[in-house]
Amino acid sequence: MAQTNKSITIIVVLLFIIVLVGFIFLYNKYQTSQQAVQDQGTNVQEKGRIVLAITDAAPSLQNITSVFIDIDKAEVHNSTQGWVLTSNAHRRFDLLDLKKSSTVSLLSNTQVPADTYDQVRLTVSKVLVVQNGVETEAKLPSGELKIPLNIQVNANKTTSVVLDFIADKSLHVTGKGRIIFTPVIKVERSENADVQ
Repeated sequence: MAQTNKSITIIVVLLFIIVLVGFIFLYNKYQTSQQAVQDQGTNVQEKGRIVLAITDAAPSLQNITSVFIDIDKAEVHNSTQGWVLTSNAHRRFDLLDLKKSSTVSLLSNTQVPADTYDQVRLTVSKVLVVQNGVETEAKLPSGELKIPLNIQVNANKTTSVVLDFIADKSLHVTGKGRIIFTPVIKVERSENADVQ
Protein backbone atom coordinates (compact mmCIF):
# COMPACT_ATOMS: atom_id res chain seq x y z
CA MET A 1 0.00 0.00 0.00
CA ALA A 2 2.81 2.36 0.94
CA GLN A 3 4.51 1.55 -2.36
CA THR A 4 1.29 2.36 -4.27
CA ASN A 5 0.92 5.72 -2.49
CA LYS A 6 4.53 6.55 -3.29
CA SER A 7 3.96 5.73 -6.99
CA ILE A 8 0.85 7.90 -7.09
CA THR A 9 2.74 10.76 -5.49
CA ILE A 10 5.54 10.50 -8.07
CA ILE A 11 3.00 10.46 -10.93
CA VAL A 12 1.19 13.51 -9.51
CA VAL A 13 4.47 15.40 -9.13
CA LEU A 14 5.50 14.50 -12.71
CA LEU A 15 2.13 15.62 -14.06
CA PHE A 16 2.42 18.88 -12.13
CA ILE A 17 5.91 19.50 -13.58
CA ILE A 18 4.68 18.78 -17.15
CA VAL A 19 1.72 21.14 -16.75
CA LEU A 20 3.98 23.84 -15.28
CA VAL A 21 6.52 23.55 -18.13
CA GLY A 22 3.68 23.69 -20.69
CA PHE A 23 2.23 26.78 -19.05
CA ILE A 24 5.62 28.53 -19.03
CA PHE A 25 6.13 27.65 -22.72
CA LEU A 26 2.70 29.01 -23.73
CA TYR A 27 3.19 32.18 -21.67
CA ASN A 28 6.57 32.88 -23.31
CA LYS A 29 5.07 32.28 -26.77
CA TYR A 30 2.25 34.72 -25.98
CA GLN A 31 4.69 37.37 -24.76
CA THR A 32 6.80 36.98 -27.93
CA SER A 33 3.76 37.38 -30.21
CA GLN A 34 2.59 40.46 -28.29
CA GLN A 35 6.05 42.02 -28.63
CA ALA A 36 6.03 41.31 -32.38
CA VAL A 37 2.65 43.04 -32.75
CA GLN A 38 3.88 46.00 -30.73
CA ASP A 39 7.06 46.27 -32.81
CA GLN A 40 5.05 46.08 -36.01
CA GLY A 41 2.78 48.87 -34.82
CA THR A 42 5.79 51.00 -33.98
CA ASN A 43 7.34 50.45 -37.40
CA VAL A 44 4.11 51.42 -39.17
CA GLN A 45 4.05 54.74 -37.35
CA GLU A 46 7.68 55.57 -38.12
CA LYS A 47 7.43 57.29 -41.47
CA GLY A 48 9.27 60.06 -43.21
CA ARG A 49 8.65 61.99 -46.41
CA ILE A 50 10.53 61.55 -49.68
CA VAL A 51 10.25 64.15 -52.44
CA LEU A 52 11.36 63.21 -55.97
CA ALA A 53 11.91 65.95 -58.54
CA ILE A 54 13.18 66.34 -62.12
CA THR A 55 15.47 68.96 -63.65
CA ASP A 56 17.95 69.38 -66.52
CA ALA A 57 21.09 71.47 -66.36
CA ALA A 58 22.53 70.34 -69.70
CA PRO A 59 23.91 72.77 -72.31
CA SER A 60 21.73 73.79 -75.26
CA LEU A 61 21.21 71.18 -77.96
CA GLN A 62 21.58 72.26 -81.57
CA ASN A 63 18.23 72.40 -83.44
CA ILE A 64 16.46 70.53 -80.60
CA THR A 65 13.86 72.66 -78.83
CA SER A 66 12.15 70.08 -76.59
CA VAL A 67 12.83 66.70 -75.04
CA PHE A 68 9.61 65.35 -73.52
CA ILE A 69 9.83 62.41 -71.12
CA ASP A 70 6.65 60.61 -70.01
CA ILE A 71 6.95 58.98 -66.56
CA ASP A 72 4.13 56.65 -65.50
CA LYS A 73 5.43 55.42 -62.16
CA ALA A 74 8.10 56.21 -59.56
CA GLU A 75 9.34 53.86 -56.84
CA VAL A 76 12.11 53.70 -54.26
CA HIS A 77 13.80 50.54 -53.00
CA ASN A 78 15.30 49.22 -49.79
CA SER A 79 16.24 45.80 -48.49
CA THR A 80 13.46 45.75 -45.87
CA GLN A 81 10.42 46.92 -47.84
CA GLY A 82 11.44 46.04 -51.39
CA TRP A 83 9.97 48.48 -53.95
CA VAL A 84 7.83 51.25 -52.42
CA LEU A 85 5.51 53.19 -54.74
CA THR A 86 5.82 56.98 -54.55
CA SER A 87 3.68 57.85 -57.61
CA ASN A 88 1.69 56.10 -60.30
CA ALA A 89 0.34 59.27 -61.89
CA HIS A 90 1.33 59.90 -65.51
CA ARG A 91 3.57 62.98 -65.75
CA ARG A 92 5.24 64.62 -68.76
CA PHE A 93 8.36 66.74 -68.36
CA ASP A 94 10.05 68.90 -71.00
CA LEU A 95 13.69 68.59 -69.97
CA LEU A 96 14.85 71.52 -72.09
CA ASP A 97 12.11 73.77 -70.75
CA LEU A 98 13.24 72.93 -67.22
CA LYS A 99 16.78 73.84 -68.25
CA LYS A 100 15.74 77.16 -69.81
CA SER A 101 13.72 78.19 -66.76
CA SER A 102 16.26 76.74 -64.28
CA THR A 103 13.43 75.07 -62.42
CA VAL A 104 12.89 71.79 -60.61
CA SER A 105 9.59 70.03 -61.26
CA LEU A 106 7.89 67.81 -58.68
CA LEU A 107 7.59 64.12 -59.54
CA SER A 108 6.25 62.77 -56.23
CA ASN A 109 5.81 63.77 -52.59
CA THR A 110 5.07 60.71 -50.46
CA GLN A 111 5.21 59.30 -46.94
CA VAL A 112 7.36 56.15 -46.83
CA PRO A 113 8.67 53.94 -44.01
CA ALA A 114 11.71 55.48 -42.32
CA ASP A 115 14.67 53.50 -43.65
CA THR A 116 17.71 53.57 -45.93
CA TYR A 117 16.90 53.49 -49.66
CA ASP A 118 19.31 52.37 -52.37
CA GLN A 119 17.47 52.86 -55.69
CA VAL A 120 14.90 54.91 -57.55
CA ARG A 121 12.99 53.20 -60.36
CA LEU A 122 11.12 55.20 -63.00
CA THR A 123 8.76 53.62 -65.52
CA VAL A 124 9.12 55.63 -68.74
CA SER A 125 6.52 55.11 -71.48
CA LYS A 126 7.79 57.57 -74.07
CA VAL A 127 10.47 60.11 -74.97
CA LEU A 128 9.69 62.66 -77.70
CA VAL A 129 12.32 64.91 -79.27
CA VAL A 130 11.37 68.07 -81.20
CA GLN A 131 14.11 68.87 -83.73
CA ASN A 132 13.74 71.58 -86.39
CA GLY A 133 10.04 71.69 -85.55
CA VAL A 134 9.57 67.95 -86.17
CA GLU A 135 8.50 65.66 -83.32
CA THR A 136 10.24 62.25 -83.25
CA GLU A 137 9.87 59.44 -80.74
CA ALA A 138 13.23 58.41 -79.36
CA LYS A 139 14.07 54.75 -78.81
CA LEU A 140 14.46 53.66 -75.20
CA PRO A 141 16.84 50.77 -74.40
CA SER A 142 14.51 50.00 -71.49
CA GLY A 143 11.22 51.36 -70.19
CA GLU A 144 12.60 51.12 -66.66
CA LEU A 145 15.25 53.46 -65.35
CA LYS A 146 16.97 52.22 -62.18
CA ILE A 147 19.03 54.91 -60.51
CA PRO A 148 21.34 53.84 -57.67
CA LEU A 149 21.54 56.10 -54.63
CA ASN A 150 22.06 55.97 -50.89
CA ILE A 151 19.62 58.02 -48.86
CA GLN A 152 18.26 57.90 -45.35
CA VAL A 153 14.62 58.80 -44.74
CA ASN A 154 14.23 59.70 -41.08
CA ALA A 155 10.98 59.54 -39.11
CA ASN A 156 8.96 62.77 -39.34
CA LYS A 157 11.60 64.33 -41.61
CA THR A 158 11.77 65.06 -45.35
CA THR A 159 14.40 63.77 -47.77
CA SER A 160 14.57 65.31 -51.23
CA VAL A 161 16.03 63.66 -54.34
CA VAL A 162 16.48 65.70 -57.52
CA LEU A 163 17.11 63.69 -60.69
CA ASP A 164 19.10 65.88 -63.06
CA PHE A 165 18.75 64.49 -66.59
CA ILE A 166 21.75 65.54 -68.67
CA ALA A 167 19.98 65.68 -72.02
CA ASP A 168 22.97 66.39 -74.27
CA LYS A 169 24.72 63.23 -72.99
CA SER A 170 21.52 61.15 -73.02
CA LEU A 171 20.55 61.65 -76.68
CA HIS A 172 22.37 59.75 -79.42
CA VAL A 173 21.69 59.80 -83.17
CA THR A 174 22.40 56.66 -85.20
CA GLY A 175 23.86 56.65 -88.72
CA LYS A 176 20.30 56.23 -90.05
CA GLY A 177 19.14 59.30 -88.15
CA ARG A 178 17.29 57.45 -85.42
CA ILE A 179 17.39 59.04 -81.97
CA ILE A 180 18.22 56.86 -78.96
CA PHE A 181 17.61 58.09 -75.41
CA THR A 182 20.04 56.50 -72.96
CA PRO A 183 19.57 58.54 -69.77
CA VAL A 184 22.56 60.05 -68.01
CA ILE A 185 21.32 61.23 -64.63
CA LYS A 186 23.02 63.11 -61.84
CA VAL A 187 21.45 62.66 -58.39
CA GLU A 188 21.27 65.52 -55.92
CA ARG A 189 19.95 64.56 -52.50
CA SER A 190 19.25 66.32 -49.24
CA GLU A 191 18.28 64.61 -45.99
CA ASN A 192 16.20 66.40 -43.34
CA ALA A 193 15.42 68.97 -46.06
CA ASP A 194 13.15 72.02 -45.93
CA VAL A 195 11.23 71.55 -49.19
CA GLN A 196 8.84 74.17 -50.54
